[in-house]
Amino acid sequence: LEPSRPDNAPQPHAGDKRTSGPEWVIVDNVSSVASAVKKEREQATSDGKTLVVYVSAIWCKPCKEFYEASRKEGFGEDLNHIRLIKFDFDRHQTPLTRDGYGSQYLPLFVLPDSEGKGTDNRFFGSRFKGKKGVDDLKTRLIKLTSSQGQ
Repeated sequence: LEPSRPDNAPQPHAGDKRTSGPEWVIVDNVSSVASAVKKEREQATSDGKTLVVYVSAIWCKPCKEFYEASRKEGFGEDLNHIRLIKFDFDRHQTPLTRDGYGSQYLPLFVLPDSEGKGTDNRFFGSRFKGKKGVDDLKTRLIKLTSSQGQ
């Protein structure tokens, strides 16, 4: 699938050379978040991964810090079971809100239901800044995904 086509399924991040940490799927264009998430959730499940919807924005400093840290070698084997599907809040605000991924705070992490809609299994925001904030998000992400028994 090509990320330049509108309404397509997400594209895995190219050039990912890390050996540990979460897998990333970056969404460029989408009109139905639920459809894209449902399809990616099915694939993640088939691959033995837990899909988490990650909503960020380019202006969100904790979002940028988390993303950059997660791309580095050694970020964490304790996140190997996670696939993050990343949406930009500014680009996808309407379909995100329509499908249950609206929030006043970012970053937002949500476990989707089987139809690709957002659930109450979520958390948002970083309680700290810098590396401590990244570690906090990582810890909360592990707790979020372990709460579903995976």
